[in-house]
Amino acid sequence: MVLNALNVPRPASKMTLGLGMFDQENIFTPAATAVKPAASIVNPPYGMTLDELGGVFAAHDLVVDVVHASDSDLDTFRKTAVSQLRDNDKFILVNYLRKSIGQESGGHISPLGAYDEDSDRFLILDVSRYKYPPVWVEAATLFDAMNTVDADNDGNTRGYVSVGH
Repeated sequence: MVLNALNVPRPASKMTLGLGMFDQENIFTPAATAVKPAASIVNPPYGMTLDELGGVFAAHDLVVDVVHASDSDLDTFRKTAVSQLRDNDKFILVNYLRKSIGQESGGHISPLGAYDEDSDRFLILDVSRYKYPPVWVEAATLFDAMNTVDADNDGNTRGYVSVGH
């Protein structure tokens, strides 16, 4: 059985909750910019950490749960992700090491779009669609890719961010 959080048509590059859409144009409000300025994401050293990502969403007065993989386990991640995917008012983003799932490059953040129970795989909706299409990844492989140290985040592991309101 495939659980799909994208029950309503919307561009894959935008994330929505009942309160509106988020994309690279509107997510960086003054409160979010205080957490992580947009310019520091698109210029070297690029990107943001798991904790900064959670802080950006929290700056929008959303309910945010930042979970480092080292503070969790595969079963807890799977249950949390499946629950988030079932709820149209929530979404989940994963921060993982790309090379751990057979891709090039370092750490990356993308939303999950679905879960297939029969194969125990999650669909990653890669935000870099020009380079990587959406991909199904085994839950254990994805968790292992999240359970890698992010040197830019004080040695904490990557993980996932659950967002709702």
